Amino acid sequence: MIELVDIYKSYQIDSTSFPVLKKINLMINPGEFVGIMGKSGSGKSTLINLIGLIDKKFEGLYRFNGESIASYSDNQLSQIRNEQVGFVFQNFSLIESKTVRENVELPLLYQGISHRNTKERVEAALEK
Repeated sequence: MIELVDIYKSYQIDSTSFPVLKKINLMINPGEFVGIMGKSGSGKSTLINLIGLIDKKFEGLYRFNGESIASYSDNQLSQIRNEQVGFVFQNFSLIESKTVRENVELPLLYQGISHRNTKERVEAALEK
């Protein structure tokens, strides 16, 4: 479960602070699919980066499965992103220096599956 409580996020440019997220409260239960929509500049990408555990610099409380993410190490956050939290980017966000096959294989390698054991799974995914 993802729970955001009174999230506030701003960006600093010179001596001026620009608030992007103000008092965001959100709960996403296990198995739920959520779409984030809004006009350009409304904070969608900032919110997605926060929900996706990419950005930890904010005010407020973020609980993942009942525990504050402030207590998680970078390695733990990476593992959660790899195994439990997913999102689909609007622009696909493929790694340009890699082939399509290598991009599909990468999450399997992050799961600890050896390169030689990924071929069938990657080929099946590409076939679909």
